Amino acid sequence: MTRTTTTRSFVPHGRLLWALTPDAVLSEEASDATVSGLWGSVTLHSPPEVTLEALRRMTLGPVALENVDDLRQDFLGWSTESEAGCRTWSSVKEALNALGGYVVPSLALHDGLSPVMSMPATSLDRSFQVPYADPRTSVQLADGATITDDGTIFTLSAPDRASKALLYRWPAKDVVQAIAEAPGNATQIAATSRINSGLVHDVISLLLAAELLRVKE
Repeated sequence: MTRTTTTRSFVPHGRLLWALTPDAVLSEEASDATVSGLWGSVTLHSPPEVTLEALRRMTLGPVALENVDDLRQDFLGWSTESEAGCRTWSSVKEALNALGGYVVPSLALHDGLSPVMSMPATSLDRSFQVPYADPRTSVQLADGATITDDGTIFTLSAPDRASKALLYRWPAKDVVQAIAEAPGNATQIAATSRINSGLVHDVISLLLAAELLRVKE
């Protein structure tokens, strides 16, 4: 899939939260940590304490990892798009990548409520990276993408994708509905839906990363 990106980092307007899948069990033995579940076991050999603390918190549900003491400074550097001082987070993210589909990223607002959307994997072989996406780039649903509604949650999925999107509430539901009805860019969708453009860009960036959206040709 082709999409417009730059070397800039994706810094969300909302908050990224992280969790392990509901079936995942974290066990620690000697210097190793193992996550086990429906896809088998993945062992991290001699992870640093900051990684273990992040994983422990993630067993409790979606959490903001910047609240881990040793990651706070890294978060401040990352959120201001500074390349310096993010080495600790890089080592934690490397461990999360190794755990693949057992890691569930979510997007929340700064309102203290539950996430607006989450991105569970459809297989263990999933490394979730979110590049910066130009908000002027028009997007549409990926080929074969479908939206199902169980009365509470919208599920956006597409064939052969490593992730699906669970859309719980505003603004994620509204952004995806708007794109399904009329493809456009973040600026256009924000203007027509009256949703903050930063939040629209968050939703689009995450869905582009999951290849559930594609750049409109």
